[in-house]
Order: sequence, then structure tokens, then C-alpha cells
Amino acid sequence: MDYEYGFDAHNVVNINLQSNDYEVVKNTFSGITGITEISGSAYLPGSGRNDGIYLKEPGTEEAEAKEVIDLSIDEHFIHVLGIDLLAGRDLSTLSVGGNSFILVNEELARIFGYDNPADIVGQSFEGNDQTFQVAGLVENFTFSLLFSRQITRPVVLRNDPAKLKFITVKIAATDQQKVIAQLEEKWKTVDPLHPFQYEFFDDKLANYHQGIFDLVAIIGFFAFLVISIACLGLLGIVIYTTERRTKEIGIRKVLGAGHRHLTYLLSREFLILLGIAICIAAPLSYFFNRFWLNFLVV
Repeated sequence: MDYEYGFDAHNVVNINLQSNDYEVVKNTFSGITGITEISGSAYLPGSGRNDGIYLKEPGTEEAEAKEVIDLSIDEHFIHVLGIDLLAGRDLSTLSVGGNSFILVNEELARIFGYDNPADIVGQSFEGNDQTFQVAGLVENFTFSLLFSRQITRPVVLRNDPAKLKFITVKIAATDQQKVIAQLEEKWKTVDPLHPFQYEFFDDKLANYHQGIFDLVAIIGFFAFLVISIACLGLLGIVIYTTERRTKEIGIRKVLGAGHRHLTYLLSREFLILLGIAICIAAPLSYFFNRFWLNFLVV
């Protein structure tokens, strides 16, 4: 099943830096044939993990600061993932002061009240005792888990290689396994102690969503078992009650009682219990499913 994330995860490999220096690993990998682009990030979009920062416009009160996602990247990040730059400049064009320049997405421009998102380019913001200037505007892309209701969230992208935890490599569509083998060999020259940990980005995203579907299937299976066992127990009680009242049923039939009356007489106690169960279960099911739809499912 394909999902729309707002970025291109195909032929992208994410490698856990395992506390190694990003620049060292990047320079080691850069000479491998088959790699088209290399970038890095503190967290992976679509994984649900992120850092936060409170931003406010200069001259405004702290209470007006808004919480946004703070993603540390290198200057080639949006090119590797194919995220469109809608206005302004890319971080790769800024040779100095890269940490003070930021890229923001359309959602961030919206929450700060810009009717035309492109107008945010060049504006300054304050956060974490720093002043940032918006260098460019990028399109919205999914940062939270796709089955979360918060798919599009305000994001700040800033060039901060010291915080990078993953190196992202864009490789050619052919001979992928050959490139992976070369990456592993190069990794051993940088860090012979830790194993090479990599994962294709599109596979990782698919696994996230397969996990929630597996959870739903397991819950459904257990619900089926519980209902089946409850029905078998109820059937047993009904059979036992009917056998106990065989003589009563016979007498009532002789006296002219109809099938409907006898059925109601035998079922009345169970119908009361069933009504009580429905009164308890129906509101709980409604609120639980509403919670599921609002918070977990798109």
C-alpha cells in the first residue's frame, strides 16, 4: 500500500551514526559509486520522533510563542528527500551563519498568521535564546506517524551537523545491494566496533504502518475469541435453564400457552442481562472508537 508523505523515500537508505561524527562518515561514503546524494538528520520524518522548540516573533510576549518541530539537518536534506522549496533560498546556498538561518514549512507560516506563506521568508523569530531568520519556505511534508491525526505540523529545519543522528544516502536504482556492501565496508574503516545498521526508508515507513494493522488484527482476533466464548457460555446457561423448566413448559402448553409466550418466558431474564450489557458496552465502544479515529487513525 502506498502512502503520500510529501517526500520521496524510494532508493533512500538511512544509516544510524551510532554517535560517530557525521562529517567523517559522510566524507568516507562520498567516494562510493552509485551514491547520488548524501544528507543527514537528527530524526527521520514519518517516524513520530522529534525535538521541539518554542518560536515567537520579536517583540511579542513569551505566552505567544508557539511550539514547533525543530529538526536539525545538513544543507542537502531537502534535495535527498525531494522536498520542494517554494520560496526563498536553500540552506546549501548559505556559506556562513547556517545555524541562524532556517527553513520553515507552510504550516508554520499558517500558524503565525501569514495568508501568503511566502511572505514569511526574511522574517525573524526568537527561540531558545537565539534569533533565527527564515531563509526559505518548503512544502508541507509528513513528520508524525501517518496514522496520527497530526500529519502536518509546523516544522523548522536548521543546519546543525553536531546534532545529526542519521546519515541519509540516495542511491541509484540499479545494483543497490552492491552499494550497500560498499557502504558496510567503508563503515568498518570508521567504526570497526559497532555493526553497520541501515534500513531502506520506504521499507521502514511500511513497517510502521504494518505494525498498526497487525495490532488491529490481533485485537480483532481476541475480540472474536471473547465473543465466541461468551456466546457458548450463554448457550450453555440457556440449555440448562430450559431443561430445569421442562415440566413447567409442558404444563403451560397444556393450559394453552403459545410458542411466543414460552419463548419470552424463557428469554426474559437473559434479555434483561443483555440490555444491561448493551447499556454499558455501547457508550464505551462509542467513546473508544471516537478516540481511535481522532487520535490514531488518519
